[in-house]
Amino acid sequence: MTNVFIMGLGEIGLNNAKYYREMGCTVSGWDIDWSARAIAREIGFQVMDELEDSYLEDIDVISISVATNVVYKVVQNLVENFGLLDLNPLLIIESTVVPGTCMSIWDELLDKHIGIAHVPQRYWGEDPHGRGVRRKRVVAASDDETFFRAIKFLKDVNMLTFPVYGLEVAELCKVAENAYRYVMIAYAEELANVCKELGVDFLAVKEAIETHQTIGYLLEPRKGIGGHCLPMAADIMENISGFNHIISGAKEADLWYREELRDK
Repeated sequence: MTNVFIMGLGEIGLNNAKYYREMGCTVSGWDIDWSARAIAREIGFQVMDELEDSYLEDIDVISISVATNVVYKVVQNLVENFGLLDLNPLLIIESTVVPGTCMSIWDELLDKHIGIAHVPQRYWGEDPHGRGVRRKRVVAASDDETFFRAIKFLKDVNMLTFPVYGLEVAELCKVAENAYRYVMIAYAEELANVCKELGVDFLAVKEAIETHQTIGYLLEPRKGIGGHCLPMAADIMENISGFNHIISGAKEADLWYREELRDK
């Protein structure tokens, strides 16, 4: 039986924990937030208030599902305080990260002594059944051994996989797909403003557009692009390269749309 430890028990980490347990794994975890730890305990997961030095010795898989800006620090803590380099778990980063993060972790923290896999999450809380944890997952790793270990683990837990070569490919695909949704929503917001200025019924235009076979469903403008994932992805895409004109324009369109809503 695979022993899985999850760092980060927020929405994604906790749903990972539930899924892995359903697939027969022994699952435990930890989160810096006491309320997240309490929720996980209530539904039967082993969660400690303080990690002990020897706890990770019997862990087969460590899944990291924490906020983007602390992924590096979390791995650093595991190396410096919990002897990660003396162990041989399958280390999987499921968090969204800035391209280059996983390679930096492998080179600077792990000293290429143990491998690292990146399997970015595609979970969407608004549709947990249709877009839940068990979706086709992009998989990349620092080395061949870790790559095959990751593929085997994911197949053992009945996960669909899409293997790619290169950690940066896996990192960028997750950021890019979220940023793409950001752009699509921003376009709908701008179209709504155009319709308002011209005195045309936006919903009627939307319905007519959706009859075109290459377009399908046009995303809806609501109260601005909220949440955490899409705005964060847009920020990352805007800052990692000078080719950021569409992303920057989309962010400006969203700001204009919000201004129009406030003026109503």
